[in-house]
Amino acid sequence: MHPTLTVVHGDAEQGALFVNTSAMFARCAAASLGNPLVFAVIRFRELLEDDMADHAATQLAALRAWLCFAGELLYNAGVPHLQDSVLTRGGKAWQGERGVSKERWLFWLEQLKRFHLAPSEDVRVAAQELSALMQRMQR
Repeated sequence: MHPTLTVVHGDAEQGALFVNTSAMFARCAAASLGNPLVFAVIRFRELLEDDMADHAATQLAALRAWLCFAGELLYNAGVPHLQDSVLTRGGKAWQGERGVSKERWLFWLEQLKRFHLAPSEDVRVAAQELSALMQRMQR
């Protein structure tokens, strides 16, 4: 699944760079070039655990890029991984283990719900699309 990624909020040039950088790291992860998956965890942590929601539509698009290109690798069938990297530590709202686990994934899904009610239609739609992708990864 290789979608067309578009920026719908904020400075278009900066937003496109942010989304494209996330897509590039996701492609590296999918091609087994190092382990850039830690950067996906950072993206999820900043938006969903540390409440850094400036330009939420752009951030949600970047997360969508991660899931489209490397979502199955990130979810890892719910089996915990990436705990050995300090970069995958929890944010303010996550008090669990480092890395990605089924519990943290479900936490992120729950945190996404607040964007489903955002005033901006772009943010609402992006959050709903991201939630749907995350739920698909769990099957």
